[in-house]
Amino acid sequence: MPLIQSLHIFNTEGKRVYVQYYGGRQAGSVEKQAAWDAQLLSKTRGVNARGETEIILLEDSVVLFKTIVDVTFMVCTSALENELIADEVLEALIASTDALLGGEVEQIAIEENLDVIMLLFDELIDAGIPLELDPQVLVNRVNLRGGLLDMGELDVGGIKINEQTIAAAFNQAKDQLTRQLLR
Repeated sequence: MPLIQSLHIFNTEGKRVYVQYYGGRQAGSVEKQAAWDAQLLSKTRGVNARGETEIILLEDSVVLFKTIVDVTFMVCTSALENELIADEVLEALIASTDALLGGEVEQIAIEENLDVIMLLFDELIDAGIPLELDPQVLVNRVNLRGGLLDMGELDVGGIKINEQTIAAAFNQAKDQLTRQLLR
């Protein structure tokens, strides 16, 4: 099973927007992570990754990255792993982010919806292992976990039940109990 070492989102100035480490030599202390980030940024600076996925070899890791508007998405994996799987992870991450943010894949939108991005990373990778690569499934899982789905009305035996009818039923029961206690 392929192992992903880390997922990164950097802005165009090279600052972290969000990063998740799963393993590898760089996943130790904050200092190691900062040093790895600096190496990544110095190696990828000046590479035009707009529209096409770029790939580099950095130490013993393969790094795939792509820039969308003002953020760069990166997937790091061991040089021994299959880079096609890492590319699928990158594409799933970008497509899911695009769908979750309504087509606004920009730094400000990612920062405003960081909780959604964190859920996406959790649904995409667990302990370095890709769990799901279908963007639609990922979006559905994130929306479900985040409580973002509009559940609408529940139809039980022809009776429409929603939050309002449940609240009305509760109030009616409370009123009946109060009337019986006052008798």
